[in-house]
Amino acid sequence: MGAPRRITKYVPPALLLAVLLGLCRMAAPQLACPIEEPEAPPPAPDNDPTALIAGGTPAVPCRYSYMASLAIEMFGLNHICGGTLVHESWILTAASCVDPQFTARDVSNPMALLNGLEWSKPETFRENIATVAEELQVHPSYKGDPDSGYNVALLKLEVPSNQTPVALIAPGEDLQADELVAMAGWGRSAGTGAFSATLLEATDIQLVDPDACTGFGVEDNTKVFCTGFGDKSSCKGDEGGPVLRRGENASEDVQVGVVTTQLINGVASCGLFGRPAKFTGLSHLIEWIGETVNGTT
Repeated sequence: MGAPRRITKYVPPALLLAVLLGLCRMAAPQLACPIEEPEAPPPAPDNDPTALIAGGTPAVPCRYSYMASLAIEMFGLNHICGGTLVHESWILTAASCVDPQFTARDVSNPMALLNGLEWSKPETFRENIATVAEELQVHPSYKGDPDSGYNVALLKLEVPSNQTPVALIAPGEDLQADELVAMAGWGRSAGTGAFSATLLEATDIQLVDPDACTGFGVEDNTKVFCTGFGDKSSCKGDEGGPVLRRGENASEDVQVGVVTTQLINGVASCGLFGRPAKFTGLSHLIEWIGETVNGTT
């Protein structure tokens, strides 16, 4: 009796191609959100080149799901500023991030990369949504001064986001001297150099006494606040990102401000040179934000 014949099943070329394309798509999966938040990674050593946002450590997936990397097309997408989802259709950022006086590039309608870690890999973000240039809303009291207390803007998304917006501080609520806040962003570790490849966070950052903040060019210390003297601070590229009362998870975070990086002779201080980073408080801006995102302005 001869050897059994091998029966080879015919696979149509179209089906084979579909399978191969499916495998290719699997090569760059979206960010996987953990069911339970893992423990935060240990602090990076002082000489670690990834310790950007001045004292920051890598964020865990989905911890800041409301955060956006605002990016413009320039030989690929390039991060310019941070932002936060404050409504399903609106991103809050710094007005200076979309102010043409600070850049020669068109920054009126950046892409919003939401809920991801590495801005250089937009395919790993859960959402990449274009913003609408015609719907850009800059606070009417912003006149080009980043430290005015009105350095905020709202970017309208082309389509609503599926992420959950961050909660905002209550109107008129005060921040306290020595209060601890948190920041997250893709900024530099010093005044020059590349942006961070991954999202970094810095927690337990102490607010500077308002009177001391006034000494660094802040005219109204009820609207602009100061944090960090080098240990943990914001840096270039963190502008527009959030200053937070950090909760146990994203749903418990409360945004109290928007980062505005302090510049010294055109270079971001990043908390160095004995100067703090500044941020715009939000409690006096909540009414304008609400009217804008709800279409009543």
